[in-house]
Amino acid sequence: MRMQSVFFLLIIVFIVLFNCSLPTGEEIDEYENIMIFSGNKELVMEMDTPIILESESESRSSGMEKAPVVDFNYNIRQICRIHPTTVDGHTVQANDIIISGNTAYVAYNTAGEVFAGAIQIMEIWGKKITLTKEIRFTDMDIICLSLHGNELVFGGMANPDVFDGNRSVIGTIDLRKPKASDVRNSFVYLGSYAATGIAFLDDRYYVSVGAAGGGIKILDKDMKPVEGSLETPDIPADDIRDIEAYGSGVIALAGTTGSPGTDGRILVVKGNTKDNEITIEDFNSPEAKATIEVNGNYAYLGLSAKGFQVCNLVEENILFTFNNPDGDSLHVTNSISYDDNLIFSANGEYGFRVLNYTPPATEASVVGFYSFDGLTDKEGQNYSANHIAYKSRYLFVASGAGGVSIYQLTDK
Repeated sequence: MRMQSVFFLLIIVFIVLFNCSLPTGEEIDEYENIMIFSGNKELVMEMDTPIILESESESRSSGMEKAPVVDFNYNIRQICRIHPTTVDGHTVQANDIIISGNTAYVAYNTAGEVFAGAIQIMEIWGKKITLTKEIRFTDMDIICLSLHGNELVFGGMANPDVFDGNRSVIGTIDLRKPKASDVRNSFVYLGSYAATGIAFLDDRYYVSVGAAGGGIKILDKDMKPVEGSLETPDIPADDIRDIEAYGSGVIALAGTTGSPGTDGRILVVKGNTKDNEITIEDFNSPEAKATIEVNGNYAYLGLSAKGFQVCNLVEENILFTFNNPDGDSLHVTNSISYDDNLIFSANGEYGFRVLNYTPPATEASVVGFYSFDGLTDKEGQNYSANHIAYKSRYLFVASGAGGVSIYQLTDK
């Protein structure tokens, strides 16, 4: 009987030690400029609010206050809002989003002279969003993410006054057991001003570094250079904004900041070399956000003032260009995402647009848009759709001062 009591006591202790969750937002680990926290429930605002799309062809041109879209096959409901988090007293804004299975990963940074960033990890179960972990980085902006099994790779821009003159940085997080010292010791510094994108193909990382003197650096799976030094790009190209892998290669998007050219470029990389270059005429979006999302044989390019383009990766040509909703510089296309024959476009303070599209068609049609007019934080700062990710009927919109807005689509 006594042995039974001891046995049950050991079971209770085991359950307490290994199954209890940490209090909301408690710091788990810290090392140098990195702090790991459990999820802060206070940042999560649960919602169940229907979203009414407006018709672009009627609402604004006719002067009507709102012309709701009625011929859309889905209902859209906002199920959650993640309030912006703070790092070292600075409010950071979401910049990149990955949705993988029931998990989402969000990267945060700041604009201007302050260096502060974060990565949030959240679980998705139906209409329930749970913020499980937050990694904060002082003196560093987190710009891009790339997921490979249990390893989350991040890139960004470090404060050179703190990191011995280094700016461009990438690192890794073991998602099975994140440890601040391991994250800090994984840092790899590259040339130019910032790591803007990370692609993984054939056991190699292709890292884009932006601005003058930038390009693509190729690293092996241990983050060692395949050729040359870390500071020298293997494929030189100024102002690379983003990079993604596809079936047989890597595609990168380059602008004109710090470049002698007047047009943007799409770089098609095979192995260690540039295989092709596609011109983006009149890109004209200096220092603006521009993104790539690859889905099958097609790349979806958010091109800021240029609108967006769809590129056929097999034929290596542009299928079509779709303009921004208007000429307002605050309504440009910051990012687009494709799934389920729908394109979602993040258009700054305009809000987000929904379009019907089935590749390889040479045109898309606007279903409608969700306006951000009148949406502000407590200081009166407008929401702005800065990045967008849509997958498996879940839509994540990085909304600037509005944090991250999460929506779910269901059949009507």
